[in-house]
Amino acid sequence: MNRKEENREIERRLAEEVRAAAPDVMEEVLAGSRAAGPADEEVTAKITAIPRRRRPWKALAAAAAAVALVAGGTAFAYHRISNGVDSIVQLDVNPSIEMKVSRSEKVLSAQALNDDAEAILGDMDLEGASLDVAMNALIGSMLRNGYIDELANSILITVENKDAAKGEALQERLTTEVEQLLQAGQVNGAVLGQTTSADEELSQLARQYGISVGKAALVRQLVAADSLLDFASLAKLPINDLNLLAFSRQIALDGVSSTGQASSGAYIGESRAKEIAFQRAGATDATAANLEIELDCDDGVMLYEVEFVVGNYKYEYDVDATTGDIRKEERDARPSQPSSGDSSGGTTATTPTGGTGGSGTQTTGGSGRLTVDQALNAALAHAGVSAQSAYDKSVEFDYDHGVAVYEVEFRSGTVEYEYEIDAATGEVRAWKSEEDDRPASTVTGQEIGMDKAKELALERAGVSGDVRFQKEKREYDDGRLIYELEFRANGMEYECEIDAVSGAILDWESEWDD
Repeated sequence: MNRKEENREIERRLAEEVRAAAPDVMEEVLAGSRAAGPADEEVTAKITAIPRRRRPWKALAAAAAAVALVAGGTAFAYHRISNGVDSIVQLDVNPSIEMKVSRSEKVLSAQALNDDAEAILGDMDLEGASLDVAMNALIGSMLRNGYIDELANSILITVENKDAAKGEALQERLTTEVEQLLQAGQVNGAVLGQTTSADEELSQLARQYGISVGKAALVRQLVAADSLLDFASLAKLPINDLNLLAFSRQIALDGVSSTGQASSGAYIGESRAKEIAFQRAGATDATAANLEIELDCDDGVMLYEVEFVVGNYKYEYDVDATTGDIRKEERDARPSQPSSGDSSGGTTATTPTGGTGGSGTQTTGGSGRLTVDQALNAALAHAGVSAQSAYDKSVEFDYDHGVAVYEVEFRSGTVEYEYEIDAATGEVRAWKSEEDDRPASTVTGQEIGMDKAKELALERAGVSGDVRFQKEKREYDDGRLIYELEFRANGMEYECEIDAVSGAILDWESEWDD
């Protein structure tokens, strides 16, 4: 119904109400007087005279009251139509803006949901503007401020309306309008559109992460479709990155329309990420197999996950999608393949004294098992880290699929390293490194050192001579720096924890080694 039709309807209702409030009763009164006999003429005249003098005032008063009542009701109805919230429209790029819109598509309010949106709104007063005018102004501001361009071209439009069909129709129309506005701004846009309904879970997520309900709905879908994705990490991303992730991981978004393709122009691309990973691993297209590359996100940082196999090893790299820096790397020996120690030139011997993990034959070097220091130095050399710059060092002897290994861990700068070193050959069987922004641990007082700790442990056990330790680990326990040691001697197995500053033995266990 258009405005003219609405006005005619209001006039019709007013006329009906006036007629109902002031009925014409004159004919009834006159009919009564004609039916009376001549003897009643004087009485009839009196009866008819009194209403003729007084009823018009009552009729006018009643009519006025009716007019006021109908006018008031009509005004209230018109106020609801003009000022009641009919739809909620949200625009998300990284700026997030929410508009409340009346039934006649007038903007009742426009709210910035984050700091970037404050810059988009600026000093614009959109209240009272038509929705089309407001959309034009907001998209224009996003283009001028560089939030939408050929490098990041995605926008999400979310419409909420109690009438699902009306909400969907409005969302489709706005999607078309935004596409045209972006084209006019010389941008090949990627527009996502969706409708939502009242959902307490979505509202809670939006409040918790400081994002719009529309963005929360999109992120929830991505996380539900791929368990490796994390809501908190995705909530930090702009819509273009979320759009890229959905495309890269082949996630079908239910109830979300999509036009155009998200731009990856701000990132190095899959080819460059592969090149960086291959160079680090010494791999080539000829030697690498089972190559997989996909976009990922870690704490709001976009990454390329690059995985491939070379020989007996599987490599995994996280390459920063913006800078090309390697943020994480792993190399693991595939369990189904024979140990690389078989070709090391060593000899086959029984399990070394003090081994854990039962009997059997193991490949060892001609001079036996490496020492803890040799295993640590092998890991440090591979990482290119000096012994002086490494801290939080830990070396532990173990078996991996029947192969004697040392598990070595240490930190240097903001990087944490984990290595698996063949205990017989010193070969690096597997490694892992990743950015770790935890501050370096500090100790009040001078450390006694690992050698002194081992000396104290042997003294406590009443053991002398050359004893091999299965575990030498330096770590923090509730803020206290300790050394964890394990060794075997004289048919006994010992485990202890020693305070790294005072040398006090904090925990001690010993049992027969069976």
